[in-house]
Amino acid sequence: KVNAYAKEKNIKASDILSVMAAESGLDPSKVNPNGGATGLIQFMPKTARDLGTTTEALRKMSRSEQFEYVKKYFDMVGLKNGATAGDIYAKVYLPGRSESEVLTRKGENYYEQNKGLDVGNKGYITKTDLASIVEKKKQDFKIRDVYPEVAETPKTTLEPAPKMNFNIPTQITPTTTKSGSQVSVL
Repeated sequence: KVNAYAKEKNIKASDILSVMAAESGLDPSKVNPNGGATGLIQFMPKTARDLGTTTEALRKMSRSEQFEYVKKYFDMVGLKNGATAGDIYAKVYLPGRSESEVLTRKGENYYEQNKGLDVGNKGYITKTDLASIVEKKKQDFKIRDVYPEVAETPKTTLEPAPKMNFNIPTQITPTTTKSGSQVSVL
C-alpha cells in the first residue's frame, strides 16, 4: 500500500515509512501520554474525528488498515505530488506551517514540546531538520526504496566488441621535409 501511494504521489515510500518510524516506531497502537496522539503518524483526537474515526479505533487497526487513514490525512492537509522528506514530515508535525522552511521557534509550545526535532539546538525547527530525522530513521529501521517495476524490466546484455586489429609499426623512420627539418613518421 505504501509503495502504491508513493508512486501515485511521486514521492519516496521510504520517506513515508521513515516519518511513521519517527512518529511511532511503526507501531499503529502507540499512544503519546501527552495529548493522546495515536498511531503511525500520531493522529490527534480531533484529527481522527475529522477523518471519520477515533484514536481508540485507530489504535485497534493493523498498520495496513491505519495506512488508509494516513492517506486520507495527507489528502486532507494537501500533501503535494513530489513532496520531499521534509515536506512530508512537516505535514505531519505542523501542517498549518508546512509551507515555510522554519516551522517553529524557541518559546512556542510547538518548539518546547518537540525540542528533539531541533537538529543542532539552534532554537528553531526547520523542514531541513525534519528531513535529517527522516534520513536517520531510514538507517535505524533499515528502510530503503524498492521499485518492483525495475525488477520486471528486461535485462540489457552487451555483445562483446568486435576484435580490432591495429597494425602499429614498431620502428620510427626519420624523414626530411622540404624545408630540411627532420620529422618522425610512423
